[in-house]
Amino acid sequence: MAFSMTQGPHQGCYLSRQVLACFRKLHQTSERVFKEDLITAQAARDKINSEFRKHKDITDEAKIEELLKVGFEAEQALRETIIQAKLTDHGSYELKITPDTKLEDNFLFKPGSEIPVGRKKKTKCDDPSS
Repeated sequence: MAFSMTQGPHQGCYLSRQVLACFRKLHQTSERVFKEDLITAQAARDKINSEFRKHKDITDEAKIEELLKVGFEAEQALRETIIQAKLTDHGSYELKITPDTKLEDNFLFKPGSEIPVGRKKKTKCDDPSS
């Protein structure tokens, strides 16, 4: 996401620093999140690099800011939602949950509520002409 700084030195420098910070943060987070999974880590590196290369000639500051927002949101999603599972010698999986991982609350059913069992089977109607 390199770009020319034609809109003024201060805004351009700020955006340049933001682009570089986003690039670094995405790489650091993907490296940490996909640690020990070399194939996925390489795929993440390639995707980050290709996305930044794809947008390297953009000069519109509003578009750059929009792409930065997407980049920082992607980093946050990686950091908060990816959980690695590793198969143990016992045949179970060990989850690697970090302090950044967002865990959702499970809601219990209300004590008196009914859980539908499924659809009732349709029966053939008796033919009244027989």
